Amino acid sequence: NPTYAEASAATVQKQVSSFKDYGNINPTKTFENYVTDPENQLVYAIAQSIANNPGTDSYNPFYIYGGSGLGKTHLLWAIANRIKETKPNVSVAYIRAEEFIRSYVDSMAKKNAFDPQQVHFQDRFTQYNVFIMDDIQSLTRGEKARDTFFDIIAEFLDKPGRQLILASDVPPGNLKNFSPRLVSRFGSGVCREIYPPSNETRLAIIKSKCSELKIEFPESVVDYIANNIRSSVREIEGAIKTLKSLFSYSWPCLLHVWHGKHIVVVRNDDIGEGRRQSRKQR
Repeated sequence: NPTYAEASAATVQKQVSSFKDYGNINPTKTFENYVTDPENQLVYAIAQSIANNPGTDSYNPFYIYGGSGLGKTHLLWAIANRIKETKPNVSVAYIRAEEFIRSYVDSMAKKNAFDPQQVHFQDRFTQYNVFIMDDIQSLTRGEKARDTFFDIIAEFLDKPGRQLILASDVPPGNLKNFSPRLVSRFGSGVCREIYPPSNETRLAIIKSKCSELKIEFPESVVDYIANNIRSSVREIEGAIKTLKSLFSYSWPCLLHVWHGKHIVVVRNDDIGEGRRQSRKQR
């Protein structure tokens, strides 16, 4: 029979080999299809530098923050996908904070039984070269998980060749229930904000997404979306997908597409000319 240490080591190795895609990294989200606003060119360039050479002291940790739907997750996935494509010997772990908390709670539920998974919970992450956590502001709801997270990131900050990448809706100083020592570690590397896209960038995002989805909108519809969905790339993508699904039918009626506080109303027989009306959501 295997010893306790042998069983623990085997369990850890099994977890490491199957944990790379934990969090479901989207392989279609790359640097090539990330439309960059001029104000975000620096953070985009830093992300590419990290993906091309992870583990340098200059960019570790890398902390990005900004409002919901601005493309932070796309950028994280682009880094992971570039590393996987160009550096097969560099292992990457990506996870959202909510999933991290759930995994921690599950491991604690087994603490009264012999379970190497619980004993080596931290090793599930520290065995990787690159650790990416998304939505870390969600850790405000898990004190014990937050303490364990601090121990994990210490491995990525104190050992050479490791890379820590974090994303949040708020800057480090605005994270609630985080200890000063944890916040100070976030700020010990590169901390950059992702800004909402300008009108020109929104137009480029819409056209890029339309090309990806193989759909053409008249300029008037493109302009309307760009002018009325200003702060969320995710909402722009959602509006385009909704319009595509509706335009695939030949209904002789008005199509109502909700986004934000507006309804776009487009007649199918008018789509070629791009005439549209809008009204406030009541």
